[in-house]
Amino acid sequence: GFNALSWFEYAVKNPEHDNRVGIIRDAKLFTFALSLRQMDAKNSIYLLELNDLTDIIGYKNSLEDEIKVSTKESEKAQFLLSQYDKAMTTSTLVYRCSLDGYITYANDAMTKVMLYPRGSLVGKHASILYPPDMTQEQKDVIWGKLLKGKPYQGSIYGVDRLGETHYFDATIVPILDTNGIVVEYLSLRHETTELVQAKEMALKTLAAKDKFFNQASHELRTPLN
Repeated sequence: GFNALSWFEYAVKNPEHDNRVGIIRDAKLFTFALSLRQMDAKNSIYLLELNDLTDIIGYKNSLEDEIKVSTKESEKAQFLLSQYDKAMTTSTLVYRCSLDGYITYANDAMTKVMLYPRGSLVGKHASILYPPDMTQEQKDVIWGKLLKGKPYQGSIYGVDRLGETHYFDATIVPILDTNGIVVEYLSLRHETTELVQAKEMALKTLAAKDKFFNQASHELRTPLN
């Protein structure tokens, strides 16, 4: 238990904490961020999410190794390491890009969801993931924060290699060097496409039900010929 609480009670009462769980499969440790969100207070319905952080943890570990073997670059690596720790959210899709927008890294989850071959996103401009109808105003909202060195958090959508739309909860973090200068951008995304589609389907169902009952009520009040 955690402070005399079960893991479930602890996660619910401490949503701001960085709760993680490790799962071993085929002699390899996979690390997941655990989050618990209340979806329906009346019926006590919760959404439990396990989001894979294995790749970014690996990148974090490589930075730790760099700290151990290099005294000259240790301060820089430690500073970057602290920022990557802050950037770890519940998102599973991870990619990094340079200041001019070209992707320098994309984890397997990102390429799989966006239907690209493994490693093929590297070298491409991040705009390849933008929806074709994305307005300049929407871009300005995101870049307005990033150019000020502030992270952007919000719901965004994009298109995969076949043009299908995906929805995400996204966190985009500007990574700074020890002089406070932005050197790259880190994007962490958690796909919410199924939730968005389920919501749209529920709204359509409610609209159809209301239309049916309105028509039925009208017919019952109208004398038949």
